[in-house]
Parts: sequence; C-alpha cells; structure tokens
Amino acid sequence: MRNSKQKFVVAKALMELYTEHPTAAEVYRQARKMNPGISLGTVYRNLNNLVAAGEVKKITVPDAADRYDPQPEEHHHVACLSCGRVFDIDISFTKRLNRKIELETCVKLTNLQLIGTGYCQYCIKNKKGEICQN
Repeated sequence: MRNSKQKFVVAKALMELYTEHPTAAEVYRQARKMNPGISLGTVYRNLNNLVAAGEVKKITVPDAADRYDPQPEEHHHVACLSCGRVFDIDISFTKRLNRKIELETCVKLTNLQLIGTGYCQYCIKNKKGEICQN
C-alpha cells in the first residue's frame, strides 16, 4: 500500500483517538481537523487498507458501528451496551484463552476476535447498580 497524505492523516487521527476505539465517523471528524477537504469515503478506504495491511484491527461490535484499534497485536474487547464504549481485555488473559482453545480443539489459531458485551462501571454506577471492584 502506498503512503499518501490521506493515509497519514487517517492514521494520525486514529492514533489520537486510540483509547476510544473510534468508529470511522469519529476518525473522519478528527481527520477533518487536520485536512478539512478529506472525505468520509477516503477515511473508510484508508481504514480498510490499514486493516488489510495488518496495521489496524477492525472490531465488529454487535448492533453498532465497527470500531478501529491501532494496536494490531491480538487482544480482545468488551463493549458497553449502554454508552457504546469499547475496552481492551488484558493481553495475558487472551494469550491463555488462545492456548486453551488450541489445546481443546487441536487447531492452531491464526486469528481470534472475541467481543464481549455488557455494561461498563460508569453506566452501572449512573443507574445505581453494582459492579465488582476487581
């Protein structure tokens, strides 16, 4: 994939929002701050190219827009059903999970994407529910 000014802007916008696991629309809004003429189609195309090149991870969230993560190494996520935020799952847990799956199925995994859904501590707290404090 060739390097272009648009690719650089999209990658920079994604990195600026990396803790939020942004949607393409959120990357687009951030990219427009650096390049007001960039189109949503250009953002989608460059995100898809970055995913295909293995530089970015695409997170498919049930019943929501796809999210993007600039950390391409294998790890998993949980998504809040209330606010839509996406959180990383501890990498050491995911390595143990992958190994357990491989041992139980005798399949050498090349890719595994796990997305859990539930309610984050902030949404539970705002609704006066309880969450474990681990």
